[in-house]
Parts: sequence; C-alpha cells; structure tokens
Amino acid sequence: MQLSTESTEAAPVAGYTRKKRTGAVEEILPENVPVEVVEHRLPERELECPECGTFMTEIGKDVHRTLVMIPAQVSIREDWYFTYACQKCKQEGMETPILKAEKEPPVIPGSYASAEAIAHIAVQKYVMGSPLYRQEQEWNRAGVMLSRPTMSNWLIWASEHWLTPIYEVLRQQLVQRQVLHADETTLQVLREEGKKAQSKSYTR
Repeated sequence: MQLSTESTEAAPVAGYTRKKRTGAVEEILPENVPVEVVEHRLPERELECPECGTFMTEIGKDVHRTLVMIPAQVSIREDWYFTYACQKCKQEGMETPILKAEKEPPVIPGSYASAEAIAHIAVQKYVMGSPLYRQEQEWNRAGVMLSRPTMSNWLIWASEHWLTPIYEVLRQQLVQRQVLHADETTLQVLREEGKKAQSKSYTR
C-alpha cells in the first residue's frame, strides 16, 4: 500500500473544515522534536563524470524523513559535591576553613531511586495500566535487574511522602466548595478492610 504524499487538502466536516493528512511524519509529532541528520554521499572515486571524466559537484539532495523511536534508556547519574579548603590558612598553621557544596536531598533516603525513575514506573502502572511484574520483565529483558518489591517500595514511599501532602492541600480546597463533581469510576481492591475481594470500590 502506498501512502499519499500529496499536499494538504481541506475536507468539510459537520460545519467546519478539517485538513486531510498528507502522510508526513511532522503531522504526528509535537513541535521542536530533535532531528538527526544522516548524510549519504558518494565516495570521491565514484564522482568522475562517465562522459568526460570531470569531477562532479553536488547540486542538490533528496530528503526522506522517518519516525525513530528510542526505547526507555537507563543511566547512572553521579552528583559530585566538592569540598574546598583555604591553603593559606593550612600552610600558616591556623585553623583551616572547610566549605562543602550543599547536597540536594535524595528522593528516598538511602535509595538509588531518582524522581525520573519513580515517575516512569508510576506512569506505566497507573496511566498505561502496566503492572509491576510486567515492568519487571521488561527491565530484566533490557538487562536491568529491577525487582517488583523495589519498585513497589518506591511507589509507596513516594506516595506517602511526596503525594500525600499535595492530596491534603487539594482536599482542603475541595471541602471549602459548596458543589463538587464526583468521579464514579470503580475499581477492584484485593485486600480492603471489611470488603470481599470481588467488591467494587470507588476512588477518592
């Protein structure tokens, strides 16, 4: 099947005009997406004119654009906090003043978790519906031995220490309103006090 590459045409749809898609990759991407340019040139030994033997010069190019998807990548970030000392005071036998760069607090004390890692796991689980055991399998296939208990602990800690304060502020603002619209979406909770596993619960 051949994709259409014609210019954009207007099509009337229920009282307004909608532009037809042209099949260009730009239509499905947001603005300011980075572009990697890969140049394909002939080697110099092939640029000799077959008619007169003159060296041929570049006069133009054809551009073919494709969509490239890069799977989730992992890396280690090292934060280096440098220490400084007064060398003059050290040489003269006086007390040597020491200064240290201020350390940023970790997302989870004593853990190698980062905000980016926790956010990715949370989005995959709660937005994309990918349970932790599937995420564990996906990471393991990529060579990252990240376990379900570790990811679960990260989510629990982050929700209790980072999201709960936000929830409380929002709740205080909501209870001040006279009229509220509720989300009646149900979900199943396996271990909820006073309810069977088959019962339906409501988000809050």
